[in-house]
Order: sequence, then C-alpha cells, then structure tokens
Amino acid sequence: MNAKRILSLLLALMLLLSLGAPLAAADNAEIVQLKTNGRVDPLGEAECNTYPNLNGVGFAARPGESAVFEKYQIENAGKYARGVLFTEDIGATYAIFEGPDGLTVDGNTITVRAREAAVLAVADPSFGSMPTLRRSFEVSGELTKARLYITAQGVYDAALNGEAIGSDDWFNPGSTEYDSLLAYSVYDVTALLHEGGNELSAVLGEGWWTGMMTFEPTNNNYYGDRPALLAKLVLDYADGTRETLVTDGSWEAAADGPVRLASLFQGERYDATAEPTSWRSALIVPTRAPFASPRLVTRYDEPVHVIRELTAAVCLGESVEGSGSYLYDMGENLVGVPEITLPADYVNPGETLTIRYAETLYPELDEYVEQGVDGCLMVENLRSALATDFYKMTDGEQVFCPRLGFPTTLTE
Repeated sequence: MNAKRILSLLLALMLLLSLGAPLAAADNAEIVQLKTNGRVDPLGEAECNTYPNLNGVGFAARPGESAVFEKYQIENAGKYARGVLFTEDIGATYAIFEGPDGLTVDGNTITVRAREAAVLAVADPSFGSMPTLRRSFEVSGELTKARLYITAQGVYDAALNGEAIGSDDWFNPGSTEYDSLLAYSVYDVTALLHEGGNELSAVLGEGWWTGMMTFEPTNNNYYGDRPALLAKLVLDYADGTRETLVTDGSWEAAADGPVRLASLFQGERYDATAEPTSWRSALIVPTRAPFASPRLVTRYDEPVHVIRELTAAVCLGESVEGSGSYLYDMGENLVGVPEITLPADYVNPGETLTIRYAETLYPELDEYVEQGVDGCLMVENLRSALATDFYKMTDGEQVFCPRLGFPTTLTE
C-alpha cells in the first residue's frame, strides 16, 4: 500500500464497524412518538447533528415490550435547510426496515414488538450521491478559441469529454463572503474540444457553501442545503461567429455517482463501483436572500494546489492487535489529502477502506491503558467533525485520492 500524495499527517487505514445512531427503546404496550427534527442524539446528553453520519437508524424493545412509530422521518438539518431526506416513500424508504424479526412496516407505520427475545433492528438510510451534471453539445466548425467561465455554490471538479479542467486547482472556487462576492475561474478549453459531439460535466461537493462547516449544529447548511453550478462556455469559430452555452434547463443531473459524500469537515465517501445512470433534467436551484445576488468577480486568490508529495515516514503497526487497522505517521505537521495505491492482490471488490486522521495518539497513561486506547488515534479535539474518508473498492489495481472532500487535520 503506497501513500504518495499526503497533505495530512497521520493516516490510519482501518476497516471499522461503524457505530449506529440512537435506538428508541419502548415501554410495554405503549405507543411512542418520535420526532427527530433532523437531529439525533447519540449520547443522550446534548443535541448533536450527525447527519450525514448516521450510519444506522433503528428500533429496540426488551422482551414483552412493543412500540408503534408513525410518520418517522429524517429531516434536512440546519437553520435554513429545507425538505425531508427519509420517509416511507422518500430516499431509501422504509424498505430498509423490512425483514428483521419483530419489526413490521405498514404504510407510514413501523411497529416493533418483542416477544420472548429482545428486538434490535438497525438499518442504513444512506441514499444518493453528490450531484453530477452534464451538458451535451455540438461543435459545428473550426474553432479559434473556447473559454469556460465557471463557479459554484460549493466546490466542483469539471471535465470536457472526460478530460479534467484545471486539474491543478483544488476546491474551486474557494471560500468567499457569499452575501457579496462569488468568484469564478476562466479556462482556455480549445484543445479539449473537437468537431461534432462534446460533453461538459462537473461533480459538485459541499465546499464552504453547504453541510457542516462549524461546530454549532444550527449552522448546518447555513448558506444553502445543496451545491449548485454556474457556468458559461463561449465558442469562437473561424468564420467569425460565436456560440454561448450556459447552465440552464438543457443540462442533466444524476444523484447516483461514485462521490457519495464530499465534505470539508466530514471527508469524502467514494464508491468506485458506482457510475451515474439516473440522468434527469437539472433543476434551477433557488438561493435565499441575502445570498441571491452576489457580485461575480474573477478569482483574485491563488487556488489550493499541491505543493509537494511525500510518503509516510513510518508505519506504526496495528492500532490494536488483530484489528486490521494500521497507523501511518507522516513525520511532520501538514495539511492535505492521501493518494493511496491499492495493488490488485490487496483488493477485495465491494470492501470499504476507511481512512481516519488525527493530530496525535492517546498517550500511555493509566486511564487510557485501562480503556485499551493507548496508542490509538485521539480525535476528541476534532469535536463533531468525522474527518474520515471511505473508499469502496472495485476490481484490479486502483488509486484513491479524494478531490472534493478535505478532512483538515494535522499531526506530528
């Protein structure tokens, strides 16, 4: 396993069993009503916004107990977020709860009933991916120049005919004061076009626009609850004519691509077995005031880019013997992303590689030794940030290097 491009310091390659979200225990024969309001409370002590890191939701009952849940839903979290993410017919739907003994689904009603044995039923509500957008078009003659003007609410990776645009620039268009400015980049894309059919595409990430960007749960989705693209492609022909293509209803969108999640706080979840297939007409995304009318300006700062590549200084071995979780120390403080090559012999298609980041390890003090965590990653200082990348493997040798998610952590 070869870690080449690392802009973060301590890498732990782990195959982990994720902890589930809280379970609702029921009193005997009592009807329990549960409203999450887009948040769940994993510790039972304080509100903590965990979406999209629920991992699992479910129900539990002790022997002889039962409960009925009606209109159970997961709402889009945040002060300014809109919509519902999960109900009996939205998202992954209640179908995820069908099958376990003691749990029945009837329309918008979920019943958990424990007879002689306790019931514990947990399911994963994950659904969809980060948006993939595309626009097919024709180049009708010889071009003298083609320029792409592009920005986003969020961050983007763009391509023309499968070739990356601005591949040296990361997290475009960067952070900004969205109530007043939105910066755009200009790229000469003449060499990427040819006469006949062409396709302009982009994958969007949360960036600084949406998602969890502070430690305060109510600030989730502060500017908006979904990323959006704004672009203009200007084609100048040798005969003196000009054609202009813009982001409008002629674009298509898909929400089943490989980038399942791309967050600056949470990291990137990538499914190498997935390809976007559920194409439909793209929607014009409304923007709430006061962020609806920013001044468009050419980007005035230097984009994030790779300044150097380095390999892990040392492998510290397994974090816990027999866990299959390995610690890599980069040897210095830095900020960045991993580039991990998975040789074909190490690949198990469908298996997920989990990469966590931290600044330091638990010291060998009595309290940590007693808990069995000495020498493991210490992540308390990350607070609610998951700071974890997930990569679901496909066949053959492959390389994982997250482009849109960025768990910003340092280590020594």
